Amino acid sequence: MTNAEQATGNIERRHDLDALRAFAMLLGIVLHAALAFIPGAWAVSDASVEGDGTPYAILVTAIHGFRMPVFFLMSGFFTAMLWRQRGLRALVTHRARRILLPLVIAMIVVIPLTWAAWGYAESASDAVDDGAAAEEAETVPEDNVWKAASRGDVAALERHAEAGAPLDVPDPALGTTPLGWTALHGHVDAAEWLLDNGAGVNTLNGDGSTALHSAAFMGRAEVVRLMLERGADPHARHPNGALPIHSSQADAATTAYYVGLLGLSYEQAVLDAGRAEVVQLLTEAMERPKSADDAAGAGTDEEADATGERTDAASGVAPYRDDPHADVDDDTGLLVPWYWEALYVQQWGGLFTYDVFSHLWFLWYLVWLVAAFALVVWAAARLGLSLSRVPARLVVTPALYLWAVPVTMAAQYFMGVEGAYPEFGADTFTGLLPAPHVLVYYGVFFAFGAVYFTRNEGGARIGRWWQATLPLAVVVLLAGLVLTFPEDGGTAQGGARWGSLFFQAAYAWMMALGLMGLFRAVLGAGNARVRYLSDASYWLYVAHLPLIIALQGLSFEWALPSAVKLVLLIALTTGVLLVVYEWGVRYTPVGTLLNGRRTRVRAEGV
Repeated sequence: MTNAEQATGNIERRHDLDALRAFAMLLGIVLHAALAFIPGAWAVSDASVEGDGTPYAILVTAIHGFRMPVFFLMSGFFTAMLWRQRGLRALVTHRARRILLPLVIAMIVVIPLTWAAWGYAESASDAVDDGAAAEEAETVPEDNVWKAASRGDVAALERHAEAGAPLDVPDPALGTTPLGWTALHGHVDAAEWLLDNGAGVNTLNGDGSTALHSAAFMGRAEVVRLMLERGADPHARHPNGALPIHSSQADAATTAYYVGLLGLSYEQAVLDAGRAEVVQLLTEAMERPKSADDAAGAGTDEEADATGERTDAASGVAPYRDDPHADVDDDTGLLVPWYWEALYVQQWGGLFTYDVFSHLWFLWYLVWLVAAFALVVWAAARLGLSLSRVPARLVVTPALYLWAVPVTMAAQYFMGVEGAYPEFGADTFTGLLPAPHVLVYYGVFFAFGAVYFTRNEGGARIGRWWQATLPLAVVVLLAGLVLTFPEDGGTAQGGARWGSLFFQAAYAWMMALGLMGLFRAVLGAGNARVRYLSDASYWLYVAHLPLIIALQGLSFEWALPSAVKLVLLIALTTGVLLVVYEWGVRYTPVGTLLNGRRTRVRAEGV
């Protein structure tokens, strides 16, 4: 809803909450800009970052932990306000026009541009990586056994072996075994030589996967066939529950992520054809009874047990997306295994997991929540119920933490497949159907915003302790990160898991309520520039991603400090889109669609 539409009659005009909603939306630009500075997390990994990019990972996690809860809380408030001002029919019409229609148009225009920008950024990064690799190969063609395996250089492998180099140890940089590198690149001869000279066909990579996972991921059918003949286990599971066949079914975003992380390249048509053959090979192998020779394999079980990292297929692993052979039953340790089976199995999984809405997924979730709100209001009117019956002390005083945090913890519990994957904040699903547990999570904040409108006391009570709440929220964030991401790289268990859930829920609410108090104190009276930026924020967020990814692809080699480069990315993206907004959007049909009609104010005498 726009500023011009918010205030009629006796309903107070909440400039502060409108600005807070815009702030939450604009933080998305910061988040997406920062992802380039976390190695392997984005289309490009910026060359200016040294180490693992931990400061930027913390920044991204901190923003993700509260940004969308704040947005949906604000959306619930303004949805209730619009309903009270105009009625239910007008609410539905307005939201369809301002949310659903722009989303459909953006899917036609903005999202294809996003994927084009992603392809450009990846190509730019791959070109630099390929050039560096070629230069390195000319100067040190046989630097170590892992590089020799990556090149498929059997002669070099022989020399390294004669010099005593280990043939079965993950490399210290990326945790991939020599056999894993041959599998990723499809070097059949080198893979055969390694297997003939002592490399274990089921030796684990540093992340707990096998070389068969690697070959399946890149669609290396001939390497898969060789490994299966040599006793590779098609039932071997990554610690996250993934079988090799899952690796061959990775979606486009996952493929791009890991290809970039490993410094690989591929042609989509070749990859698709190879993966199709791999699926057939692995399906046939999984359906065959396991013989005594297969079980012996190359000492599979003994080697896996010695590492302590092998996850048996029947031992309660988490389900994995598009898993046609998922073992989801009461022995998995999951609270609701049937839910994960419905969410992730091949027949249904694509409806939830296939990337349809990209960064605009939240608008689709908002459409569903507005529809739910309209249904509740319609039913309440017939039953004689009212949202204002909720006691004020449960809405505008610290007592709200007593119910809000536990309720949010209950929804948070389901994130990351009930904690099987470390997550801070909510899962992100961009498919055609919203993931129910994510919809419920944001629905908690949306519903609170709607109820808060009925107890609208101008922000005088709900955020009055913001000076203490916001600094304390930072402490809660750090405690939550420590519990959610253990040093050993595993997942939080037992008390640590419950502590993680508590701190995540508390952080989201403390940031939301603290920011409400801060914005009320600073912007409660309104500000013309802030109102302008609030109007522009919708356009800025919808259109920013193609531009920021393209800029990241253009600038990732610039010799600037990473912090300076991050600020430049944000400033350039925001500045360019503000210029476009002023001269090409605000007073056009596009601007009317997003924010309502605006009339340019002309100077007198012009």
